Parts: sequence; C-alpha cells; structure tokens
Amino acid sequence: MSEQGFEWRGHWDEYGARVDDDKVVSIRVGVIEVDGHLSLAISVAAAPPVTITGRVAAGLGELMQWAQDEHKMLVEQSRAAAGRPPAEVVDVNQAVAWLDDIDVQLSDIATDVRALRRRFPSPPDDADTGASADDENQDG
Repeated sequence: MSEQGFEWRGHWDEYGARVDDDKVVSIRVGVIEVDGHLSLAISVAAAPPVTITGRVAAGLGELMQWAQDEHKMLVEQSRAAAGRPPAEVVDVNQAVAWLDDIDVQLSDIATDVRALRRRFPSPPDDADTGASADDENQDG
C-alpha cells in the first residue's frame, strides 16, 4: 500500500490533452487496492483515482462509443456546412426573397385596386358616403 492509501495493482495508460493549455496528461485505468479491497478505477492527470463498478466501466465504454459517433456526425456536418454560406447569410438571402415576394404581392394588389376603381368610380361629392372624392384622391 502506498502513502496515498491505495496501490495500483494493474493499470493501462492512454494520453489526452487538456483543453486549457494543450498539456499532455495521462488517463490511467486499472485495478487499485484500497484497505485490502480491489476495485476498478480511473484517474486523469495523476489525480487521485476514482473507483467504479464493473457496470459503470461498461457504461463508460458505451458512453465513449456514443461520444465517438457524435464527434463523427458533428465533423461531417461541419465539413458539409463549410461548402455552404454561413447561416446568417442564408437568413439574409431568405429575408430578401420574402421581401421580393411581398413586393410582387403589393404590386398585384395595387393593380387590382386600380382596376376596381376604374370599374367602380368614386361617388360624386354630394353623395352621402361620409367620404369625398378628394379624400380618396389623397389616399391613392
């Protein structure tokens, strides 16, 4: 038993890099003995090991597989997106297209209103409609 209260009885090391400073650190997985009991354990960057059950170890393996699958999918999406304009450009282009459509629709409405005015002329000023021809001329 070591001074730290545990002893690695068997272990395997892999290495990763910290995201804050790119320092290479060890990731140790193995079996430790604590107070005469053997346990599965994992340690990162020489930190005190964390004991885990066999079920947790299997779960971690599955989680790492999911993380690898997610990583692959996100990398593929990033590569596909690299060939397209950024999302904000797509949104601007879509907004301009909508404005063009609205402009066409308003133009069509104005044409329809002019046709209706030709077909149904304004009543004379002395008619009791509550609006005069001058009022309509100011609107159009």
